[in-house]
Amino acid sequence: MQLGFDVEKRTSLERADLSRKGAIDDVIVPLVEHINSQEMWYTTSSCSGRITVYCQDPHNSKKGCRWILVSHVSLKAPEIWSLLYAPGLPPEGYVFFKFEPFIIHVMCKTLEAAQSMVVCRSVCMLAVSHPKVLVFSFR
Repeated sequence: MQLGFDVEKRTSLERADLSRKGAIDDVIVPLVEHINSQEMWYTTSSCSGRITVYCQDPHNSKKGCRWILVSHVSLKAPEIWSLLYAPGLPPEGYVFFKFEPFIIHVMCKTLEAAQSMVVCRSVCMLAVSHPKVLVFSFR
């Protein structure tokens, strides 16, 4: 069972990053590298958090989505509002503003490793003012 974890970890970490961005967000690279350097854990997916703004045709909700902004860094409201007046936006439709918080998926080698990750998560939540999401599994 543990050999299977080691093989899965090596295989997962050698794979190309298939995310739209194609790389780990700069701000969380040290965290991801630290987790992946440990024997008991490895990451399968992560996002430092992002703000997205996009518009959609009111007559066709499945197609016609146009990305106005995708940002993985904090922005001030005026920066976002100014995008809504950018040339080339359709005259009608819906504009969506979405905030997605930090998330990281961690595979754990054992139940004990998963429990220690939960403790780490709890400590981290006490140290910051915004919630963190941590998804993990073990084999």
